Amino acid sequence: MSAPSRRVFSNAGASIVQVVVSALVFLVLYKILFDGLGADRLGVFSIVTALVSIARIGELGLAGSVVKFVAKHEALGERAEVARVTATAMVAVALCLGVALIAAYPLFRWVMPLLLPAPVCLRP
Repeated sequence: MSAPSRRVFSNAGASIVQVVVSALVFLVLYKILFDGLGADRLGVFSIVTALVSIARIGELGLAGSVVKFVAKHEALGERAEVARVTATAMVAVALCLGVALIAAYPLFRWVMPLLLPAPVCLRP
């Protein structure tokens, strides 16, 4: 077997191990959360987690794509360019998410009381 084929099998094996370990960690963490929070609060926690995950769509992939440019300019010793690229991405993501959240706020304000009973929403 050639070196590239071994690398592919090694990477595939590492990916499988990562998925299995992640699944086990999530099972243990959810058990701890369930025992500590109870079913109703775990439901609220899950809804908030899902909403935060959906909000990642709003970053438009900028966080991942900036890595390439930051690495390139860092390797060239161009610290000012690294700062400019990072600041540009940060402002772009903040603006996109800010507009999306302002637009979605009335919808969330209307939907959340329908999804969650008042005692769950109001408990500390």
